[in-house]
Amino acid sequence: MKQHVFVVFLVAAALALSGAVLLRPWSRAPRTAPTAPLAVIPAGAAFVGQVDLARLRKTAAGTQLFSRALQSFATPSSTAQFQPLRDVDEIVLAVAGDARVARSGAAPFEPNAVAVVAAGRFRGKAAADAAVEHIRARGGEPVRTRLGSFESVRDLRANGEVAARDGLVVLSDGAYFRAVLAAAEGQRTEGSEVDRTRDRVHVELRRTFGKGAPVIATVTLPEGSLEAALGGDSEIRRSPLALVRSAALRVNVGDTLDVDALFVCESKDDCSGVAKFLVEAKSDLEGAFGATTLLRGFRRIGEQTGPRVELSLSLSPQELNAFLEGD
Repeated sequence: MKQHVFVVFLVAAALALSGAVLLRPWSRAPRTAPTAPLAVIPAGAAFVGQVDLARLRKTAAGTQLFSRALQSFATPSSTAQFQPLRDVDEIVLAVAGDARVARSGAAPFEPNAVAVVAAGRFRGKAAADAAVEHIRARGGEPVRTRLGSFESVRDLRANGEVAARDGLVVLSDGAYFRAVLAAAEGQRTEGSEVDRTRDRVHVELRRTFGKGAPVIATVTLPEGSLEAALGGDSEIRRSPLALVRSAALRVNVGDTLDVDALFVCESKDDCSGVAKFLVEAKSDLEGAFGATTLLRGFRRIGEQTGPRVELSLSLSPQELNAFLEGD
């Protein structure tokens, strides 16, 4: 069953992004326009997910989804300052690609380093104050540091760091954290040719498949990267999913929650195996768990066009609520 987990990875990614940012706080009204989060992501990311909260909170399904996340992650004592449904307009989550080779002036990124960047209408000081409050509430030891235009907050007893300025909050760690802050200060590096190629793939997938959806996630998977990310698992190595070279997901929220995913291979033959695998995986999951709300929502799966395979699902507000309740 381990390999089947990847089948729902892209679907789960959009929902997971909604919760990730709620682990940290921010507050209202910056004096200057916020920096676009995508602009500060270091070159060469393997995964980039973008959530337009400003659009999602205007819909019933979007409000339902993020209200549930707010109830799960918001701390009661910070309610007055931490209102992401009101103050945060955009979230981007990025996972670094393979550890880059150290170059002059560039430290290697930690394997699978992650950064979450949120932009909106909040004060940097209020965001830092709330981060301190959150760390203390969980028994940590917060320390504040000035880093350029940002105020940084970290827990001396845990990993990870938060940096905030008016309109922008960054959550990350290590070299990846420093690279994001450098980009926000106008010092983003272009990266290697491989990094730039990955970036072009992300841009093209957002343009041609994302089509301006409020939730877009894109993945680049060079040969061997999936196996490496999962510890060289031999089962994954034999799976048709190892033939996927890039993937994308888009989520549109209106009267229904509509999710579409795309898998791109090097050849039509490679994708034939991927299409067959997706169909069989859905059947296996139905056999193991029954016709769950999520599985019933699939409108098409394993639909192939050349070296591309697509799937889609749609959930009504009632079905979405049942899914969030665990059906």
